Amino acid sequence: MRLSAGLLAMACVFGPQQLPASEAGIDERTLCVGCHDRLAEELAAPNPHPPAREGDCSSCHNPHVSRYSGLLRTRESRLCEGCHPPLAEDRQKHAVHLPVAEGRCTPCHQPHGSVNRKLLVASNGTKLCGTCHQSVATWNNQKGRHAPFAEGSCFRCHEAHGSDYESLLTRPRDEICNACHSDHRSLTESHDGYSVLGANCAICHDPHASDRQNLLRAIVHPMVEDGSCRTCHPPADSGRPISIPREVDQLCSGCHPEQLAESQAPSVRHVSVVEGGCVACHNPHAADEPGLMRSATCLPCHERGSSPSDQPGGHVSHGNDLGCTECHEPHGNDRPLYLIDEVVGLCLGCHSDKHQFSHPMGDEASDPQNGRPIDCLTCHGIHSAAYDTLLHRSAERELCVSCHTEITRGRR
Repeated sequence: MRLSAGLLAMACVFGPQQLPASEAGIDERTLCVGCHDRLAEELAAPNPHPPAREGDCSSCHNPHVSRYSGLLRTRESRLCEGCHPPLAEDRQKHAVHLPVAEGRCTPCHQPHGSVNRKLLVASNGTKLCGTCHQSVATWNNQKGRHAPFAEGSCFRCHEAHGSDYESLLTRPRDEICNACHSDHRSLTESHDGYSVLGANCAICHDPHASDRQNLLRAIVHPMVEDGSCRTCHPPADSGRPISIPREVDQLCSGCHPEQLAESQAPSVRHVSVVEGGCVACHNPHAADEPGLMRSATCLPCHERGSSPSDQPGGHVSHGNDLGCTECHEPHGNDRPLYLIDEVVGLCLGCHSDKHQFSHPMGDEASDPQNGRPIDCLTCHGIHSAAYDTLLHRSAERELCVSCHTEITRGRR
């Protein structure tokens, strides 16, 4: 027997607290919809969430009090994993979708009901992914779009939650491309007779969209665009068609002698230059960045704690979308960290207003912690720091007393 609306409210407040609401005779769905108008609309959707459809609201929500938003019984990720255990496995994979890693399911799924399958907030992958990935809008406006992307079939190539492969791919990249582009004879002919079986197609082709023919990336090496592969590689019918006849730096210097001289001039050269590794930073075939720079060029080596030179890395962005080369010389120079200017002069290039009220700096003001002249980096981090304005310590007191120790002895 169902209770009246008045008794429902009383039962919710005064009913047996040890019993689930359903066992106490409470029609949770009617009770909750009474205050939450939008809930009725969500429950009327073609694909309602089973607990909501069955009126089992208290399986996810505590009707009285909770430490979690929305009166959830526990944090969102743990709540969803209770019924969807594969989510916990996905969180342990090599690549994890950011919302999943952060334990947020509702950016992609409606919790009560949706007009879309799997409770998704959008009707197809392109619209769904475009809510977070701004590049989707750019790809939609380009002349050529890869068929899966144009159809909104993002999940044909990408996993939604977690993957054992880069970029949340469903399989290794070459296997994904070969699944549709299996005519290897035609592919070989279109690549000047060179076999591309097992190659990373995304090096030259954008897997989503491009303004160039055949989805080529925005900037193409002239030799590739002209089909002059033999300028750098032996003939396709040779024993080692994809090899190169000389060391990378010597091969590149045939067309770029000035760049080679520039990279060899500094007394302190970038480690990739020392090793002759032009292709560590430049893609010799095609790229989206000027200078054929690889995407996220500096990240692979300089992500926190992963520098091949054993120097601790740091967060890459200084803010305002500054590129690394706006402060650092990529080939190397005689300054620490390959900075393009002395620290104070470099910082004042953007922060000229700070010079009017700056802390004493230079040779006349030494840092008592290390004896070096005080500069901007004494107090601020280049890429990241724990406090506002990239300060290493709190500006309220901790930063100052790290040098001015007399303050801690009572001299205020």
